[in-house]
Amino acid sequence: MKATKIVFWILVLLPLPACLIALPFLPELIPAHYDINWAVDRWGSKYETLIFPAMNLFMAAIFFFSARYSAKRETNPRSAVKGCYITGISCCLFFDVLSGIFLYMDFNSVEQLAPPLDITKLVFALMGVLFVVMGLIMPRQQMNSVFGIRTKSSMASPYLWRVSQLFGGMAFAVAGVLSILCCVFTSGMTCMIICIGAITLASIAASIFPAIILRRVS
Repeated sequence: MKATKIVFWILVLLPLPACLIALPFLPELIPAHYDINWAVDRWGSKYETLIFPAMNLFMAAIFFFSARYSAKRETNPRSAVKGCYITGISCCLFFDVLSGIFLYMDFNSVEQLAPPLDITKLVFALMGVLFVVMGLIMPRQQMNSVFGIRTKSSMASPYLWRVSQLFGGMAFAVAGVLSILCCVFTSGMTCMIICIGAITLASIAASIFPAIILRRVS
């Protein structure tokens, strides 16, 4: 657990010094927003590079206080706390990679270089990895107040909790793998629609499945 927390905080704090070191070397105006084809449609202050480190800190606060809340509230909080930190690591890694890519693009915009990769595919591939990680963690979770598929039905009994996390974990993992494969074999709007559709359907299915099982066992 200690090693997990160390990795978590390293990934949380890493983008901030990187951006602060880069700031003096960036032009005053940098690409601040891109359209669907990753063409610049807005320029902004170089200080907007601090948005991703700020988002990282915000996400870290959510996972940190969720873990603290679980540690105080649960009788056996270890699995929930570890789940919070591992999911937090995945989210922070997601924002760290994006922060590094956009810093790279900010520097290269001075030389009018195009991005060397498809950012849309990268974003959804990283989201796919995040969903695979959550899908692998969820079936191992004991009933808790912060992590997993937590609905009125899934919390009705230990049995419903177990089957809800198992089904939800499978749905998330399948959606994650599908998103990654989609990013490998498709591109552009097709990639975006399939990935968003897979993640949305998995989330909906995981949410309504406990209620269906509750009706059958009642």
